[in-house]
Amino acid sequence: MITRIVRWILFTLFLIFMLFPLFASLRFSVNWPKFTLQYYQDVFTDRLMWRSMLYSVEVAAGVVTISLVLIVLAAYWTSTRWPGARVALNFLSILPFVMPGVILVMSLIRVYSHFPIPIVHTPMMLILATSVGTFPYMYRAIDNAFRAIDVRTLTEAASSLGASPLFTLRRVIFPNVFPGILAGSLLAISGIFGEFTVANLLTGQAFMTFPVYVRWKGFLTARLGTTLAVFSFLLTVLLALAITMVTRKWSQAGEQRAVKAV
Repeated sequence: MITRIVRWILFTLFLIFMLFPLFASLRFSVNWPKFTLQYYQDVFTDRLMWRSMLYSVEVAAGVVTISLVLIVLAAYWTSTRWPGARVALNFLSILPFVMPGVILVMSLIRVYSHFPIPIVHTPMMLILATSVGTFPYMYRAIDNAFRAIDVRTLTEAASSLGASPLFTLRRVIFPNVFPGILAGSLLAISGIFGEFTVANLLTGQAFMTFPVYVRWKGFLTARLGTTLAVFSFLLTVLLALAITMVTRKWSQAGEQRAVKAV
């Protein structure tokens, strides 16, 4: 009984610790105790905000697409053909954590400034640089999903039935690792909507993503910056809930298909 009370006390303290900054930001954004929604109206009626959201969505779509193609194929190859390569991929997944964003941006600009195709300070460069930064999140989630199933056995069973490698990956492996792909995509998208340094140094206001817009508005007016921070947090929560519901429904549908097959 005492242990249960202590757990509830610790859980309550944890919730207070986590929610108090959000409550303080919300209180500041509505100008409490006068209470006004003028700052939220200014934010939602600003076309530049919606344009920055669109740019961030475009970057997120490009990053997730590139990451899915490369990481899913790499994870599948290491699970079936070359297990020893997983050590190298694990090492590569650590590098973005020890490499500051400023150094990454400066290195990319230095290398690709002499590239035949002019991609420096373009959205394509931003997508490539962000793909490097979000690689650990995508790789860990997808690799854990591949480890949770017997990829080699499923591949051999599909091959014995005449399935090609591409068909096996698309119809057998992909449905089993889809929850991990969703989790990795969520982590990558959350990182993109919070990445300021890389976006600001590579494209700046020429291709103003949502984090750059939030920082710019924060310099102009503190309350607008706080309002955008609250909106960004709520958007992330809604995205997490949506992906959780989709993952749960996908898992339930998979269990129902398995029961029918039996």
